[in-house]
Amino acid sequence: MFPSTHCRMCVISLAGILDHPCRAVGALDMRAAVTTASTTASGTTPAGAKDGDRFSVAPAGCWRGADRSESWWWQVEFPEPQVVSAVLQVNGDQPTVLAHAPRRYVWQWSADGRTWSDLKETATQDERRLFRLHRWEEPCRARYLRIVIHQATGAAPVLREVEVYTDPSQVSFPDWIIAVSTTTENQN
Repeated sequence: MFPSTHCRMCVISLAGILDHPCRAVGALDMRAAVTTASTTASGTTPAGAKDGDRFSVAPAGCWRGADRSESWWWQVEFPEPQVVSAVLQVNGDQPTVLAHAPRRYVWQWSADGRTWSDLKETATQDERRLFRLHRWEEPCRARYLRIVIHQATGAAPVLREVEVYTDPSQVSFPDWIIAVSTTTENQN
């Protein structure tokens, strides 16, 4: 039997291969794609969210919108239309806690950059995840893909990484674990 404890503070951490880029096998090659955004905070760039490093929280490896905007968008333009059926979205500027992330948002696609269609399966009202894999029923043939963010946790949203897939079954992760630490506890 385990001793009775009262946990005042629990810290949940991710551990594993977090100190180097995790290049996505099966994702569309985004090196030639052009990224833009409605606004960009100093020290970050729209291209930071497609640098191939899922785990970096360094400002240069992320996109952050300007603080306290009404809404934000981040988009990618492919050199040629692509068949797209999934997006892996890595949120926030903290390695283990959801902070400064898109909260209420939807992904959209466009063939021409002028007429946009919502990907209804991606509509999120209250994001609670650092990593989210969005999949939709019918693949689309998109030249442009964007996330429209209506609300953020914190002053502005941060996208750490965006990976785009033709086949969502191709998404993979390196080995990792979740560790829970009860750093302050009272024994009864």
